[in-house]
Amino acid sequence: MKTRFAGYKSTLKDLDDILDLMFNRFPAYLVVRAAAPLKITPNALTAASFLLTCVSAWLLAQDKTEWAALFIYLKVVFDCSDGQMARFTGTTTRYGRIYDELADISGQFLIFGGIGYAMMKTGFEWIVFLALAASLFFMGANITIVQNFRSLYVRIYERRGRQAGRTGRAFFLAIDGLDSLREATLRLVSLPDINAYAEKNGWTGGELEGLRAAFRLRFRPMVYLFSLVAGTSHLLAIALLALVQRLAWIFPLFILWYNVVLAMMVVVQIAKVTAFERRYMSSN
Repeated sequence: MKTRFAGYKSTLKDLDDILDLMFNRFPAYLVVRAAAPLKITPNALTAASFLLTCVSAWLLAQDKTEWAALFIYLKVVFDCSDGQMARFTGTTTRYGRIYDELADISGQFLIFGGIGYAMMKTGFEWIVFLALAASLFFMGANITIVQNFRSLYVRIYERRGRQAGRTGRAFFLAIDGLDSLREATLRLVSLPDINAYAEKNGWTGGELEGLRAAFRLRFRPMVYLFSLVAGTSHLLAIALLALVQRLAWIFPLFILWYNVVLAMMVVVQIAKVTAFERRYMSSN
């Protein structure tokens, strides 16, 4: 048994969401181990995840909430499995990441749309429509900022700098433009540029690693904390509310949740970055 699951850790991200680690990653690893001998690709698992999303949305629209809860959870597991398969087989590609991201974004609209449709079956209601739109907007803003913060953290923490080669495809260029726009508009407070600071001061070796160790100590707990309220947490919340047949709570809850969390993240990030730079990166 120990040998069979020896590769589990190699399928995890450098910095993973806590809820994924608690509930989703190991079931996803079982999917990977079952699918790998069949030569199933990560993109095929992404497609399976999107298919489960479509089924979940249809079940939500039909008020079959208990079944919807099950399929939403399966969607989350398969959504984790594609990246784990890519890391397990060493087949990570930039196209796969974009494909996964597009499937996730469109899937959010489908699931929220299914809930909204079920609530408006008896007739169009502006309050439900506006709550749906507001929930999607704030959820997107929240997750984008959290993912932006996480990606910047990993960039500083890991210093991998792995970039895919350039391509002339219009599709990839469009995605590049969207990524650049997101980074330019949502990096409200950039994380410290440790490498530039070390170069400016002529730091090498131990001094640079000491600064990076201080950064990891200060910011890793915050990234984990933020992962509790973004990432897959909203899908697990929808599954739970579907299971107890309280989906009518979802839109007001999300509007409150994501407004409060979004404000909290911005404030905490500003405070932590300011304190870190004042203590460790003040001008000499």
